[in-house]
Amino acid sequence: MKAMGGEKGVELRQWADLLTMDVSADITYNRQMNQMKDGNIQEISSPQPTYVFSIPPSVWLTMPRVLKINSQEVHSRIERRGKTEHLDYFEQPIPRDAQAPEDQKKINHLEQIAGQLLVAGWETMSNQFYSSVFFLLKEPSAYKSLVSEIRSNFKNYKEMTLDTVANMKYLHACLQETFRIHQNTSDGLPRMIPGAIVDGDYIPRGLPSSHSEYDDKYQNDDPKAFLPFNQDPRMCQASSIAWAQMKLYLAKVLWKFDVEVVPGQALSFDRDFSVYIMWNTPQFCVSFVPLKSEEGR
Repeated sequence: MKAMGGEKGVELRQWADLLTMDVSADITYNRQMNQMKDGNIQEISSPQPTYVFSIPPSVWLTMPRVLKINSQEVHSRIERRGKTEHLDYFEQPIPRDAQAPEDQKKINHLEQIAGQLLVAGWETMSNQFYSSVFFLLKEPSAYKSLVSEIRSNFKNYKEMTLDTVANMKYLHACLQETFRIHQNTSDGLPRMIPGAIVDGDYIPRGLPSSHSEYDDKYQNDDPKAFLPFNQDPRMCQASSIAWAQMKLYLAKVLWKFDVEVVPGQALSFDRDFSVYIMWNTPQFCVSFVPLKSEEGR
């Protein structure tokens, strides 16, 4: 990241993709992608194949290759059970003392699980890292307050752990505000109707139905009451992991680097951000400027 402190900086979305895919592949099936180290986006983490309903049909040509890579990684992880460097998500469906599955249906199911876990830990986290930095740099006073909290609470880089950053109030508030402004899900979370009569009209079974994010009847409710990870049966099962990751990485980055906007950019969230199935974020270049020393923070 020290190389990203030049005048041209780095495109923030690409940086976020490199970071979050490295982490997601590691905790999904112990795959070391080293994208941050090498500075290259590997094919499986290219964002294009995931925009399945908002891209030209020609892009679908990349899908067989991506699915093949995912399948290869799953088979590799099965062969490495009990020999991995650390625990990962696959330790649950395929424990180290389990027999290798031979049924193709079971293997296909594991591949589907792996693909979902990989994308869930990459695309959503990349969005939040991107938007957190974007909004912080739009609000210099908030950025300074967060940097002050982080750098005054730790004497050195190694002190920052999942536990030590967990209760940092301003860090939590910044991430919470980012969730409020920029949610990962913006499609109303459709459900399949079981068949019901609504206002005297019969709604057939099997039709999808979603709910407005900003329903007028809730406009007088507490504006601080919101659940970015949903609730009840559809609540994100990895919400605690997501919170921990976001806090740790944002804290570590802002402890070691000053983040600056590359001059000549005038982006607006309302004008330049768009969403179809997934977010389409604008190019936003920033510089990660290394601090000279760890003393005097």
